[in-house]
Amino acid sequence: MAIIDARKLPHGFAVDTDICIVGAGAAGLTLAGALQSAGREVCVLEAGEFTPDEKTQELYDLDCAGYPVRENYMARARYYGGTCNLWAGRAMKLAHTDVGERSWLGDPGSAWPMSYAELDRYYDLAAKVLRLPHDPQTACSDRMSEDEKAMLGGDAFLANIALWAKKPMRFGRSYRRLFRNKKFKLCLNANVTEIMLDDNGQRVESIVARSLTGTELTVRAQTYVLAAGGLENARLLLVSQRTHESGVGNHNDLVGRYYMDHPRAVFGRVRLHKPVALSTILGTPVADGKIQLGLGLSEETQRRFGVVNSYLSLEPQLSNVAEARYRTSISVAKVLLRRGTRAAGWTGRR
Repeated sequence: MAIIDARKLPHGFAVDTDICIVGAGAAGLTLAGALQSAGREVCVLEAGEFTPDEKTQELYDLDCAGYPVRENYMARARYYGGTCNLWAGRAMKLAHTDVGERSWLGDPGSAWPMSYAELDRYYDLAAKVLRLPHDPQTACSDRMSEDEKAMLGGDAFLANIALWAKKPMRFGRSYRRLFRNKKFKLCLNANVTEIMLDDNGQRVESIVARSLTGTELTVRAQTYVLAAGGLENARLLLVSQRTHESGVGNHNDLVGRYYMDHPRAVFGRVRLHKPVALSTILGTPVADGKIQLGLGLSEETQRRFGVVNSYLSLEPQLSNVAEARYRTSISVAKVLLRRGTRAAGWTGRR
């Protein structure tokens, strides 16, 4: 098994490979898995270990200048398998309006640099990787009540389908077998510190990583893939300023400018004047998981109110006692997922 601990390497150690992947999370391990039959040599760099480490996780501590992060909330996990180690498993597609031009936002550059059709061609494959329910659109249509059809019958709302597999995908566990292949290397405790460009500044020449003990590792490859997550990918590009003061690939000052978050709020209670059937809106089990229908804003509604896309989901109300116990169980589960690491070290400084 080609697993390397960067802390135990001699300082200045170099690895030559065909493909270097930065990050052993959902994206990095999925790509490595797709390459396993291609006969290429692959080196995956991971900042953490197989289990959480407090000192490594502290590299994600931050000062939040905007809306405060909720207390004891762990947003990103810096160890093998990535943040999907904490993922509850909810998945849904982006809508056409999410990636297209939205003139009502007053930003002529609001469209993505790729079409929805280009993105959509990968959704079925992604669903297979995540083991999500098959053909959810048909499943929703078959299970929708007349009350639910009436709610979506106008032009104000669109159906937004959330999917859950039977169990959340744990990429680290599922792809551990990859590194039994002699052509695959997994380098743990390797925190990438710089992307090195050639003299012309047009091509990546190598990637430099360091362990927390100070040992340095250089990886030279034909192809490099950043798969460290939206925030970390942008940070690595921006801090690599040896050749370009603005960072790698940032000639237009756009790297990190369009980061997408998905804020969530619990903000109200619905009181029904008469019984209605809301089986798909409240969530319904299917053979290979669970589906839940949300109420998304149509393009016309977004345009009318000058807003971005959002959706509403309804959850059954619990009694105060049941809700308190539920929240306690969730907190305990999160601590257990951290495998004993003290909670304060995971929250980030504010």
